[in-house]
Amino acid sequence: MLSGQFATVSRLTKVTEQITAWRAEGHSVALISTLGAVHRGHLALVKTAGREAERVIVCAYRNPLQLGPDERADRHPRATEKDAEAIAAAGGHLLFTPADFDIFPGGTEGGTRVDVPDLSSILCGTNRPWLFPGIATVTMKLVGAMQPQVLVVGERDYQQYVILRRVLTDLLLPTRLVAVPTIREHDGLAVSTMNRQLSVRERNIASRLYEMLSAIRRRLQKGERDYAVLTDFGMKILERAGLTPEYVSIRQAVDLAPARADTARFAVFAAAKLGAVRLTDTVLVKPDPPPGA
Repeated sequence: MLSGQFATVSRLTKVTEQITAWRAEGHSVALISTLGAVHRGHLALVKTAGREAERVIVCAYRNPLQLGPDERADRHPRATEKDAEAIAAAGGHLLFTPADFDIFPGGTEGGTRVDVPDLSSILCGTNRPWLFPGIATVTMKLVGAMQPQVLVVGERDYQQYVILRRVLTDLLLPTRLVAVPTIREHDGLAVSTMNRQLSVRERNIASRLYEMLSAIRRRLQKGERDYAVLTDFGMKILERAGLTPEYVSIRQAVDLAPARADTARFAVFAAAKLGAVRLTDTVLVKPDPPPGA
């Protein structure tokens, strides 16, 4: 058992034993679920989790359910000793690196799935229908086994955040969901494991995704409400920059429904291919208050 030091654990039974010991000491637990390959975005989640709970667990698992037929698991490297050191330095207490048999004791084929069809079949789920059911299924397996007080996710994956919030609510689970603002590079590109796959030329182009989303955000804040015009504007910016846009979409932040004339808070989503890398990003928009408010 841990007495305060950091540890990397590969078996779920050992994790649950540790959580039982922590709870006996009166400690609350926060969980972060990742594919591994720690970056600054993950470490921001760890730091936030440390403010929300007294013990922080990071799960690094290359979830087979969220990888598509043409996506290789080795594009998401396994957690390393360097990752563990970074997580510990950020305030984490345990790194969980499970094998498939611990997460899927009955195998990955068939079995129980967690899905919110009206939310998982839109945006990134349109062309990747396996993605969000895969994420939700494994996340809820971890939540069920560990019963953390807090689950911490990043706002960059805002569709995932809304889906997990809905699942926790619908299943009457007491775990509280906390979203952390997107961590960005100096030019605005959202920090992501997949950025490592970009060539130097592609990396210079990639920041145009955030520039485009920021431009739409400014226009929404000024009161523009012709969403078709705004999304077409965004698609053309991406095309001119050399990206292959998949979609630009303006949604209600609360439930991901298409934005309406009276929408008060927006989420603007975009996805585009750049070489072999698929880039995604989201910005949240709350209109500026009227003068004097």
